[in-house]
Amino acid sequence: MLQDLDNASPAAQSMQERALALLFRLQEMTAFLLPELTALDPVRLREVAERRPELRDFRHMIDNVIRSRAHVLSAREEQLLAMAAPALESMDNAFFFHAQQRGSRPRRGGGRGRKPGES
Repeated sequence: MLQDLDNASPAAQSMQERALALLFRLQEMTAFLLPELTALDPVRLREVAERRPELRDFRHMIDNVIRSRAHVLSAREEQLLAMAAPALESMDNAFFFHAQQRGSRPRRGGGRGRKPGES
């Protein structure tokens, strides 16, 4: 959040980079989870979630996992995708920084925002 206040701040940039590095490492280490969960029988997965009280809060997430089955890659492919995240994020950051230098306020996730002073 500090970087949102001042993109030129070296301290904010450093904290942002460390946080992203940790996020990317976590994504890489847990890339196997979604393929493993989607490999389970959906009925069995729902039954386990319903039966175990500590999993009841995760019912919505489990439903999302079941719905996404057709779109999940293998564990190795998910890991490769997670390993590519730093490079993909770098491209996004380069565009974001370039757009800011041109005086517009880009929104993360695509599209251009308004120039300062526009309503």
